[in-house]
Amino acid sequence: MGQFIFGARDGVHVIDLAHTVKKLEEACEFVKQVGANGGTIIFLGSKKQARSIVVDAATKSGAMYIAERWIGGLLTNFEQTTKNIRKLKDLRTKKESGEFSDRTKKELLLIDRDIAKLTRFYGGVENMDKLPDALFVIDVKREENACREAVKRGVPSIAICDTNADLSLITYPVPGNDDAIKAIEIVTNAIADAYRVGKEAFDKKSAQQKIALAGEQAKEKAKEELAKGKVTGGEEVSKVSLRSGSGQANESRAAEGPKGTNEQKVTEIVEEVKKVTPPVSKTNI
Repeated sequence: MGQFIFGARDGVHVIDLAHTVKKLEEACEFVKQVGANGGTIIFLGSKKQARSIVVDAATKSGAMYIAERWIGGLLTNFEQTTKNIRKLKDLRTKKESGEFSDRTKKELLLIDRDIAKLTRFYGGVENMDKLPDALFVIDVKREENACREAVKRGVPSIAICDTNADLSLITYPVPGNDDAIKAIEIVTNAIADAYRVGKEAFDKKSAQQKIALAGEQAKEKAKEELAKGKVTGGEEVSKVSLRSGSGQANESRAAEGPKGTNEQKVTEIVEEVKKVTPPVSKTNI
């Protein structure tokens, strides 16, 4: 954070607002692009002075939010997150349809408690059906776990970064005081407005344009995977583990160099699978 500090007065660091404006504009442009591409963003602010601001800004812009403590594994254990969200929706639906009318008072009380607990933690993200495309954080030090999960899953993050923030966890840092209500309100509303503008632009696109955009995003994702070396001609072929009737046969081989296209590699692996897979007889079916 040294490059963003103007100086120190009476032991208090003063942030250079020129850097704040520049970084805020970069962050808003990125968030606007996320909205224009039909992406999603989560607003995270669990500290007391930020909760109401986060909920209001996210609600107005149509974004998701978390105003309670971060749920561990929300991004890294997304399968469990999906199950909890599904459970919340299922309990609500059954309660509204009257399926719990034959339950005892104690059972109804326990069901209401489950709904309240799940709503408290997942109410702001109950429409999340995939990993978010961005994460906006207030107070990096407080939400360190969330920032680390975002880094691990490759989710870009935007954050109000005070002088004690770890910039290595943030993709788009915005230097500012994450304790001042006014500073939180200004930055949060700016990010929310940028997302709303981008989302409105996406909503105006035709169905054909949205399909074409989805195809481009899929191509970009495939390129990123190729760049990471997940599917390349010269990379090491992963171990192929196959379970046969007598036990488990494991085979692995390392590629000595680029010998062909990805399709050829796939064909070679399929042939290996056929060799170690025992034929299924009709009498065993």
